[in-house]
Amino acid sequence: MNINGMTEEEQIKRVNKDSNIIGYINNPSETVQLAAVQNNANSIRFINNPSEVAQLAAVKRNGIAIQYIKNPSEEVQLAAVQNNAKSIKYIKNPTGKVQLAAIEKDASTILYISNPTKDVLIISLLKILLLQNQFHHDINIKYVKGIIEKYSDRNYPELDVIRRSIENDDTIKENTNISESEQLVAVKRNGLVIRFIKNPSLRVQLAAINQNYMAISCIAKPDRKAMLFAVNKDYRAIDHLRTAPTDIKLAALHHDGRALEFINNPHKDIVNAAKPSIIHAIQTSDPETANMLKNKLTKIGINWPELNKNIAYLD
Repeated sequence: MNINGMTEEEQIKRVNKDSNIIGYINNPSETVQLAAVQNNANSIRFINNPSEVAQLAAVKRNGIAIQYIKNPSEEVQLAAVQNNAKSIKYIKNPTGKVQLAAIEKDASTILYISNPTKDVLIISLLKILLLQNQFHHDINIKYVKGIIEKYSDRNYPELDVIRRSIENDDTIKENTNISESEQLVAVKRNGLVIRFIKNPSLRVQLAAINQNYMAISCIAKPDRKAMLFAVNKDYRAIDHLRTAPTDIKLAALHHDGRALEFINNPHKDIVNAAKPSIIHAIQTSDPETANMLKNKLTKIGINWPELNKNIAYLD
């Protein structure tokens, strides 16, 4: 019998035996599509106009399968990179959110992103340098230098800071027993060199963060006071403190409601406690940021009445 003349149940049985046969089924139902991609994620390439549900099922099973999906939604892109960060190489013009998800999982994927956002570029370089510090992979320094050179035309001050950090860290690297006062001199000049200092004192941590808030990402075990100082200096520091205790996350939100963007799965109690600063952030941010914050609130089940008042650009 021609496969197109079969019932849905019969088609499912066939694709369970050979998922690629779905390419011979005209307009397969979503149920049949799911059966095929759950059996073999790559069979999605044989489906014309697969449903988003089928796309998600495919990339959650194998992120690389996104290479066979035309114009995947941001949700599908995120699912793909969460399954396999390197799948971003197959995504044309990934959004900043997708880029960030990829480099958070594997910083080396910055090599596959043709037009990274500023935050993604800087965060990926810092993560690579942090790995170099922890595991002494000299090759990471070569990656960083190459990436900095590649994007030198962007004139980001942070890139210059990282470059100078690499060029000027020899004193710290080669003299592991230098005094605290010498460490202070070094980190006050360039906070990122703290990554080469084992067990830096609180004074050194604070001095480094004061010079560059991103130094918090280079401290293996930052002191609580250092974390608090970092998020109060710049709310974006919380992005480098994903496992920070609740009070540090709350401090970041109180300092600037935009910190909500960088807190994964925030607890409702924390968010409600920082309600005034979050609402202020939504009301004063650009439309894209405001929408992002409002959507994050919606995902955790928060819909404050104030959000629906006098914020026309959110809808």
